[in-house]
Amino acid sequence: LGPDSGDGDDGGWIPALVLSVRRDLLKDGTPVVDASYLASADAEEETVLRAVPARHVRMICGSDPVLPRTGEEAQLIILGGEDLVEGVPASVEADENTGISSWSTISVRRATVVSESAKVATARRKEARAEKARAEEVAKEEKVMRMEELRRESGADSALASYDVA
Repeated sequence: LGPDSGDGDDGGWIPALVLSVRRDLLKDGTPVVDASYLASADAEEETVLRAVPARHVRMICGSDPVLPRTGEEAQLIILGGEDLVEGVPASVEADENTGISSWSTISVRRATVVSESAKVATARRKEARAEKARAEEVAKEEKVMRMEELRRESGADSALASYDVA
């Protein structure tokens, strides 16, 4: 927790645990967190601070699998997990046959590991649901085919079939 976070500390940062991130926003639109820390080295009870502005919280990059490992990855997360840079012209070379130069545009996509793994997990869940739906459809079709076959086979054995007049 940083300066002016309500902990009475007049300057430096203190180590703390973030207990929860709340959607409650301060007047300036900043999200708030609840945090706990030890007031002194010999303290046995944690001091809990409520509604600490997020700007007073600093996370150590890579300290948790959920947190970004680098500042660049944190910036990408702020941008929504990926950044797309478009319109970078490729080299301008003249075609040997026509003498006309050509331009091409490339796109560079930078993404975080977290956003990529989330996309992969979503795709796998979607694929699993589609596979399950296909399996259910096949099972349903097989059941209908068995019922029709049983109906054809049992038609000759029917007690009423002997009374059919042609």
